[in-house]
Amino acid sequence: MLGHLACAWLPASIHRVLTDGAYAADRLRYFFVRPVRLYFNAEAREAWLFQMIDEGRRKHMLTEADAAEIRAVAGEPFIQKYLKSLAVHLCTLPVTQVVAILIAVGWGIWQGWSWGKIMLSAGALVFLFQLTPISPGSLARGAYVVYLVVRERNFRDYTIALFLSFFKYVGYLAFPIQMASRYPALARFMAAHWATDAVHMIPVFGERGALLEHAVFGLCYNYPLTVRRRMRERAARRAGRPARMWPAFAAGAVAAALLCGAEVLWWRGKGAAPGELALWPLMMGLPLLAGSIATLWAGGAALSRRVIAALAGGAAMAALFSVGHTVLHAVAPAADETLGGALVKSFLWGVFLHPLFCTLGVLATEVFMPERRARR
Repeated sequence: MLGHLACAWLPASIHRVLTDGAYAADRLRYFFVRPVRLYFNAEAREAWLFQMIDEGRRKHMLTEADAAEIRAVAGEPFIQKYLKSLAVHLCTLPVTQVVAILIAVGWGIWQGWSWGKIMLSAGALVFLFQLTPISPGSLARGAYVVYLVVRERNFRDYTIALFLSFFKYVGYLAFPIQMASRYPALARFMAAHWATDAVHMIPVFGERGALLEHAVFGLCYNYPLTVRRRMRERAARRAGRPARMWPAFAAGAVAAALLCGAEVLWWRGKGAAPGELALWPLMMGLPLLAGSIATLWAGGAALSRRVIAALAGGAAMAALFSVGHTVLHAVAPAADETLGGALVKSFLWGVFLHPLFCTLGVLATEVFMPERRARR
């Protein structure tokens, strides 16, 4: 009884997890075991799809004809590839919460906090991650899609998924939307199924059939298809132009020089070298700008090559910046950091951030580039 009273202020699902052992075990299996089984077992993925189809028929989101059409193509390799990717997306569901808890516990132990303060901090961090457009889970999901593009050397089959996967909430719709070109009936259903399930978590405004549900569906389904059509038209206009990869490396080198220059100005103003993340707006903003410049000057290069060039340019930026950062620390050493530590930490942070944001800069430019700029 006292346990229920102590958890009464929590959301109903969390309350039940903390007070019902059998329910907690079932939820743990659902979030941690089930996605892994779906990834490795083709029969389980097909059964999962059929279960969603039956649910869609019950909710009148699918007609009998559409359900029969989807069942007929469920075993095709293309469908299985996307279902496998969906399983990976499910695996990333708890990543943000786990990372938030690990950060809070690690930092709290290092600072000597009580466990009550650590748990409160973990809850606050989880809540803050719910408000950000990008989170550890969405970054993991986006990194997996980038891995697929590079491994298969195939950007065409991931044009929409690659961009959407990096963002929270709508990122779970990335692969259902991506299927629209080959299997429109399945894509319409999957997008509606995942969008409405996500919207229903919002109190009051997320009720079934509400305007928010329709708005989210249009944003995550109709708008990406419009963007894809524009990108195809832009690619057709670029056909025949010479491809240029060097702008990605040049932009990365200039961005690294600007970031090092900002560190020098910091040092002159404050008398000490900044930490790796002291200039975090520039560490993310400059790679975004470099990626944008790389794609604007890439000539007739295919979008897949633009993305690969941006990744390489971001890696070059990380290497050059780590060298400049280490030289600055040799001139103005930090009291709590060795020269080798400065080199390793700056390079690791750079390799994590710069290629990612260079790629996002390419994709954002391709998606939001004004039409008048594309016709030049």
